[in-house]
Amino acid sequence: MANVRSDDVSVISTRTREVTRTVDVGDSPLGLAVLPDGTRLYVANAASDDLSVIETAVDGHGPHPGRSATRRHWRQP
Repeated sequence: MANVRSDDVSVISTRTREVTRTVDVGDSPLGLAVLPDGTRLYVANAASDDLSVIETAVDGHGPHPGRSATRRHWRQP
């Protein structure tokens, strides 16, 4: 879930429906897209006019976004 006011993304457990962690992104995240295999999450940041890319970790039980994430910010030149 994108949290516009706190400039982060919440990772929510589908089993418990609870927030398990938050990942900092750019300013005013509004849109999210995940690759079908769950290995990357793309976050569109409106106020900073950039894109955060979160590389999600896999621990043998499937993808777990944000558990061991690497963030990159991309801005069109």
